[in-house]
Amino acid sequence: MKFPWQKAAPEPKVLDDEAIRQALEHKLLEYACRYQEQKGIGTLLGPGAECPDLYIRINGGLPIAYIHEWRLNRSSRTAIVGHFAVEKDLVGKGFGEALARGFATAVCREFGVEKIVFSERKYSKAYEQLFKRLGAQPQERREYPGCPDWVWTISDGDAV
Repeated sequence: MKFPWQKAAPEPKVLDDEAIRQALEHKLLEYACRYQEQKGIGTLLGPGAECPDLYIRINGGLPIAYIHEWRLNRSSRTAIVGHFAVEKDLVGKGFGEALARGFATAVCREFGVEKIVFSERKYSKAYEQLFKRLGAQPQERREYPGCPDWVWTISDGDAV
């Protein structure tokens, strides 16, 4: 039974597309979770934070984006990303670029990364277009012929 003096729990704020792009770019780690968790990790440093697979949850539901199999090469100040994606219904709406910039900001700030290598296993025209917009350069590799790595050298303007 509810009493008149009891307040209803506030409805969770639902972000629109522009707010989601801003959140991805400027507050990524607040929404980046480990597998089957709902709470953002907040940092890539510290105990429990080192996680090769990140699931980005905004508006409290299923993940809308993924950064999988990422790892650090500290000696070359490089982050390598094995799989990078947004959900299919979000492709072509600027979410991928915001996600990449948010990830760049996080790894630059926390680890001093200067380069990100996107190492997808399958070629996609959408990936090529996204990585070119970021300024990444293709680099051939032997493991997956015809599917280049995309090397993004991060400038000060790329990481916000």
